[in-house]
Amino acid sequence: MLFISTRRSRKHATTMIKTTILDSRNGATTISPTNIEGKLGDQENTFAFAQSCLKAFLPSYLPIINKRKDMPYTEKEKEWQQIRRGRYVEFNLVHDRGTAFGLNTPSARVESILMSLPLTASWRYMYEPEKGSREQRLVDVLREPKEWV
Repeated sequence: MLFISTRRSRKHATTMIKTTILDSRNGATTISPTNIEGKLGDQENTFAFAQSCLKAFLPSYLPIINKRKDMPYTEKEKEWQQIRRGRYVEFNLVHDRGTAFGLNTPSARVESILMSLPLTASWRYMYEPEKGSREQRLVDVLREPKEWV
């Protein structure tokens, strides 16, 4: 998948990845080739678009990683990470078209299809983060996305 951040693609992606079970979104903006097929003109334009997205990814993401990679974290933050991973698993198994396609393919190699799942994740029944916490602020944005740009 390609990660992009145009207003039009963000709107499409947040609509697409909203998990109806939990009335929340994953938080990442993605587009898959099937979503842009035929919308950018010919294959050359589509390929140029993909290249420009990919060229923008590392220069924008690596500074974030470099700034935060050595930051300490608490057990509570690790628990939150596991819960968010659980939400990703939910999306992947319930909503993702590629996963559904793969699992419904005769003689599918299930292990290959499920390789994108995190090694660890957790679920808490009816879990809500502590009011006023950073986690709660994130959930608020995921439930009601804001236009940042």
